[in-house]
Amino acid sequence: MKKPLLSIVIPTKNRQKYALSIIQTILSIKDYALELVIQDNSDTNELEYSIKNNIIDKRLKYNYDSSPMSTIHNFNNSMDNVEGKYICYIGDDDGISLDIMQFVKWMDRNKIDALIGKNVCSYSWPSDKTNGKLTIYPFSGKIKVLDVNDQIKKFIKNGAVYYLKFGLVKVYHGIIKKECIERSKLKTGNYFGGLSPDIYASIATSLEVEKLIEIDYPLTIAGSSFESDKTHRTNEAKNLELKDAPHFNHRGKYNWSKSVPSIYSGASIWAESAIKALEDSNRFDLISNINKYRLGAYIALGSPHNEKKIISYLYHFKIELLNYYLIKYFILLESFFSRFFNRINKVIKNNKTYSNNIESIGLAIKEIDVYCNEKNLNFENILKEKL
Repeated sequence: MKKPLLSIVIPTKNRQKYALSIIQTILSIKDYALELVIQDNSDTNELEYSIKNNIIDKRLKYNYDSSPMSTIHNFNNSMDNVEGKYICYIGDDDGISLDIMQFVKWMDRNKIDALIGKNVCSYSWPSDKTNGKLTIYPFSGKIKVLDVNDQIKKFIKNGAVYYLKFGLVKVYHGIIKKECIERSKLKTGNYFGGLSPDIYASIATSLEVEKLIEIDYPLTIAGSSFESDKTHRTNEAKNLELKDAPHFNHRGKYNWSKSVPSIYSGASIWAESAIKALEDSNRFDLISNINKYRLGAYIALGSPHNEKKIISYLYHFKIELLNYYLIKYFILLESFFSRFFNRINKVIKNNKTYSNNIESIGLAIKEIDVYCNEKNLNFENILKEKL
């Protein structure tokens, strides 16, 4: 039997209604070069029963394992069933473009290692806060070839945080050739590592690709639900010690990188996962060039009560505190002006599209498909542009 061209992979846990919706939507794409892999770590096998009662499709590979495990382990286990030439990971409340197979076939014809889209569509599942809301930002379909080595250097200069601001490979919400992630595993020992699977894989695989393309188009759709919304847990997390971070649950013995302050914050977890990928890839040359002023400043801004620990960390690397404070306040100004101009731009253009009362990600995806056709931004028109 011919191996699939694309494997869409969804690790999931205890979010059965979201997972079932996207499973049904993906399998509605009638292309047998597509494979869907579900790695279920839920407390019950409710999703398995739902699949058996509602879905008959040989393209679906479902694996249930209720063993206590971390997100990292669940992501790694999902690779056991992946056979596609290309891979795309998404979350169980996310979505994909109905044209995704056409883009993958185009990638294959043009020998493209990885493709990243823009996060121009988002969907909020119905909850107490929303009745099901789809937001579409303007996009052009423009295609750009990226210098991945240059993007890695820019990421390093930014303190190895906020990887989504840079043109790096995305295994999660992007498309990558499987042989690239296999090469990264040979070096690192894992497909996914660190404490954030998407960041670790992004950095590790960015070191392995040669041809990376960015397209201003929603290849995937970012979904959010109450269960995935971390804002309701933010206040609880602020005062946690690093050892109590939920990222360590069922993670086993973990050696925190000496290149990152031992503080629990978003920026420290992100940076540590990225640096762990560099360490496992033996790229200590890149680690030595990380802008520690920016790294320390980003962590301090997100966790101001830990600034004494951050200063101690900077002393260890013999970093001048005056430069640290200057960069910290520069980042604050940078953030302020960025938000200010974004708001002005929104008021002037006012060109976002909203749709409400959309009950599922499947319906949101159909509405995006209609929007693309109305704007002549479907696959055929976009790829008239040659590389």
